[in-house]
Amino acid sequence: MCCSEVPRVPNTEPAGPHRLDWTRNLNATQRRGCRTDLVSNGDTDHCQDVAPTGSDDHAVEKFESIYVRRDRLAGGLQGLLIGDALGVPYAFHDPSELPPLQQIDFEPPAGFPRSHRGVPPGTWSDDGAQALCLLESLLTKDTLDLGDFSRRLVDWADRGHLAVDGKVFDIGSQTARAIARLRAGAAPNEAGPSSESDNGNGSLMRVLPLALWHAGDDTSLIAMAAQQSLPTHGHPRAAVACALLCLWARAEIESAPHGWERAETVLRQLGPANGLPQAEIEHVLDPSHADRVAGSGYVVDTLWSARQSLEHTGSYTDAVRHAVGLGRDTDTTAAVVGGLAGIRYGLYGIPLSWRMRLRGVELFRGFQDALVQRVSSTEHHSGQVIRTSQSHPLRIGTINLDSGGRIGITFCPGKKQASAMSGHWDRDLDIDLQAIRDWGATHLVTLIAPWEFEELSVTDLPTRAAAHGLIWHHAPIMDGHVPGIVPDGEDASLWFEAVWSKLRTTLLDSLAQGEGAVVHCKGGLGRAGTVAALLLAHASGGMAADDIIQRVREARPNAIETVAQERYLRDHFSEHVI
Repeated sequence: MCCSEVPRVPNTEPAGPHRLDWTRNLNATQRRGCRTDLVSNGDTDHCQDVAPTGSDDHAVEKFESIYVRRDRLAGGLQGLLIGDALGVPYAFHDPSELPPLQQIDFEPPAGFPRSHRGVPPGTWSDDGAQALCLLESLLTKDTLDLGDFSRRLVDWADRGHLAVDGKVFDIGSQTARAIARLRAGAAPNEAGPSSESDNGNGSLMRVLPLALWHAGDDTSLIAMAAQQSLPTHGHPRAAVACALLCLWARAEIESAPHGWERAETVLRQLGPANGLPQAEIEHVLDPSHADRVAGSGYVVDTLWSARQSLEHTGSYTDAVRHAVGLGRDTDTTAAVVGGLAGIRYGLYGIPLSWRMRLRGVELFRGFQDALVQRVSSTEHHSGQVIRTSQSHPLRIGTINLDSGGRIGITFCPGKKQASAMSGHWDRDLDIDLQAIRDWGATHLVTLIAPWEFEELSVTDLPTRAAAHGLIWHHAPIMDGHVPGIVPDGEDASLWFEAVWSKLRTTLLDSLAQGEGAVVHCKGGLGRAGTVAALLLAHASGGMAADDIIQRVREARPNAIETVAQERYLRDHFSEHVI
């Protein structure tokens, strides 16, 4: 939501018209820019005539899990929508009027005078809808097409396109004026009001999907970020803010330390050549803004509010609540913060209760799937392939220990799945278990949840494992999550955290005697990789967390598949003397 009033700020631009000068340079850069397709090996295509930048390689690192990157992308998209929905009922309130931060939720505490009454909890506003319009256009056109994007914005305003329930309940005054101009036939790159007082946050709040989708170099990213602002926000300050946010998001996607500072450096280096005035760049980056964070609808304030919210917290939950706690334009501030925090902490770092209560999932699920699938695996699967134990023999990623013991990582033996991203699975449980025994396993550790036995048609796994001479253990972890999360109604004493201490001792004794232990989950990446890392840490002793993660990924590429799992391991290794 772009507030109707934007604070007047000192004039930092030269006298006279500016739109044609800076947008002309932007258009030239856009014409030079390359298409941003991800090729099959995860690398990016670069145009030969675009100069290399400070961030010219956005390929997945050799032992980085593509699933962690996918987790960040999905987290960014859902994080934005959830942050927006979280802020909706608190909009327009001063900070002093808001409930304590720990009580901020989709449904405000009883008695709180919520904004937008009648809007069901968990509903995103114009921020989320416009962000989805941008993402839909990018995925459909495979480039930034301002005409197509503008038509989708008009369709949203007029018919509720990509709004939950098809209802538009919030639209900023500047955006409304721009859309009226678009309806009247104004060119998309000229429709956005462009005076200095027209620097609301309406184009900033929607730009994150560009950074999630984009796979080209920083020059192209800056140009497109500025371009997408034009249909509603024509002043270069808004364009600078959008470019900075996209560069910051890119740094978060790449797990780069000090993302804001990296974005600052790149923007100063490349912004002027992209047509962004140096004076506006310096104005947006002026550190004195940090002293005036107010949660307002002014685009620069929103950026610095986001920085404060990310720097002063250590989780997605705390970051978005901090953003809402700044008051006023709570939905937009929380949407911007939520998108960035979703990238930083990953989809599984967002509370499950918020993900489950977010409305309108059917509107974005296809976009999210298309977005994450752009990050290509080195292994190509076809939904038409039937994977059997004969056609695709069980593969076990192996970590050899100095003791002669071995840790094995694999997927669920004998699983049957009619439809999965990796194809159709129709495996033979006994053939797979014999392969595990032939590998040299003494112990088999099953990490799937109780209900997954039936889902995967492996209810006989415990008895068949024993028949093959394997010592079977069950230490369930929820799919995609880290140890310690127990679903409501389940007996916590049977889950991983409760059984791990005793099980770990058993497995370590076996490994020290030169025996083998195989751990598996459903797909053999997330939960299995995490537990293999725990075992390796205790079996080897003294290894750094990142070295342990890398060694697991050498054995089983793409293992440890979420940001939450990476953070769990690093936190675990720092808190426990191995």
